[in-house]
Amino acid sequence: MRVRHIPLILIALSVWVGCRQSPGPHQVLIQVDGRELPLSTDVLTVREALSESRVTIDHDDLVEPDLWVELQEGMVIRVIRVQEEIIAEREIVPYRQQTIKSESLPTGEQKLLQAGANGQAELTYRLQFEDGVEISRSVLRRIVVQEPVDQITVVGVEGMVDSVQIQGTIAYLNSGNAWIIRGTSGGRHPVTTDGDLDGRVFALSPDGAYLLYSALTDTVEFDGPFNELYLLNVVLVDEEPQRLPIESALWAGWAPDGRRIAYGTGVKSGPPGWKARNDLWIASILSNEGEVLDPNPTRILAPATSGPYSWWGMQVAWSPDGTKLAYASPDQIGWIELLTRRTFPLAAFSPLSTPHDKVWVPAPTWSPDSRFIACAIRSEEPGRSPEDSRRFEVWALDTAGSVRARLTSPVGMWSAPRWSPLQSSESAILYAEADTPFDSYASRHTLKVMDRDGSNKRAVFPISTETGIAPPVVSDWSPDGQQIVVLYQGDLHLVDLAREQVQQLTGDGQCSLLDWAR
Repeated sequence: MRVRHIPLILIALSVWVGCRQSPGPHQVLIQVDGRELPLSTDVLTVREALSESRVTIDHDDLVEPDLWVELQEGMVIRVIRVQEEIIAEREIVPYRQQTIKSESLPTGEQKLLQAGANGQAELTYRLQFEDGVEISRSVLRRIVVQEPVDQITVVGVEGMVDSVQIQGTIAYLNSGNAWIIRGTSGGRHPVTTDGDLDGRVFALSPDGAYLLYSALTDTVEFDGPFNELYLLNVVLVDEEPQRLPIESALWAGWAPDGRRIAYGTGVKSGPPGWKARNDLWIASILSNEGEVLDPNPTRILAPATSGPYSWWGMQVAWSPDGTKLAYASPDQIGWIELLTRRTFPLAAFSPLSTPHDKVWVPAPTWSPDSRFIACAIRSEEPGRSPEDSRRFEVWALDTAGSVRARLTSPVGMWSAPRWSPLQSSESAILYAEADTPFDSYASRHTLKVMDRDGSNKRAVFPISTETGIAPPVVSDWSPDGQQIVVLYQGDLHLVDLAREQVQQLTGDGQCSLLDWAR
């Protein structure tokens, strides 16, 4: 029975398939390139209909409905031509306006220091069109082809800060120029006007008569010097600075005799802009009569590039007796005997590289009797490896190597201790303590004073509800050890330790370095 019905089923399927393959022509409309093309066709899909009408489709073009859709009676097929174009256009980069306070102008007076000028940027766009109409625009690249020039206006603030008596001489760096305070703070005045001091070397002679400083050079060659050393008599009026034959100085400092200097040099390099030679030179630059000499330097240490982060360089300080130099590198502190040129390491620690291509190096300071060196040292932190330690303490190290005294609990990396200049048993140490000692890189700081043995710690600045000092902490003792000057929010502040009084010395917020001599 089942066998007899098979031929009938096959016949029915054949008829159905034949009807499916020949549904009859469809009437569709194709819209393309601004034209309308009617089409009567027996094909099944949109793709086939377009092919029959000889309509070419690029890979970026859009088709509505999709190419695989089955044709329907009365269907409208739309072909959208998509094109991309790359263009470049220029745009104006507006200049910024800056206002700088200056104590060299009367209060309220304004002076245009630099006229502003717009810059130009070239922008590369990718444009997308559909049927010739722009539908999107995206920026591929933006290059500033001409930098804008800021407009700088100077506003005078002369006389806005009360004048106070000053012992000795204070030199400070303000907007690339050296200023001097002597006698009273109201008599402060600039002694350079070119604005080219780079701040690497900025030191008053022990008697306060001369300023040793470094200034940028015009050399553009990569192997040329990045600064030059100058000596300026700041006692005589309208003296011209005298250029010393010393270039690319990373640091320099006066000997206690006020006649010699020690210095080290570097070379131009990639970030951060230099590579230290780690050399050490001694040069006599003044005679006993105060005449500037040809330095004819003597080399104490040959260049050295070994050691972690050696490219950053050292910090160096003369001993008060003039026979030794304390040195600090990224992983060590010690001292150098000038007579024998021998080096005596006192302490070692793990080096620390901080953000923005900076390397932490402690700043050594001498006791008045030239026996001890105080400095911040990176110490061990429980639960962390030496390389990850965030613990920094102030220590006093005996040059004989027999005494190592921890003077503080953790205070942060920028403590920068400074021993007072008093030649007595009452000497003290000035240092900064971070608000967050275990996260001190950007922490605010409080300036404190302690006895030489670490006792009697007390805060001296700020002494009100003001926020702490932002790093780096810059401060110095008065010649008699009774006052300190500290850089706070771009201005100098005088702190009388006995009276616990603070007096602002400058008012333009542009100070960056200072030095105080008798």
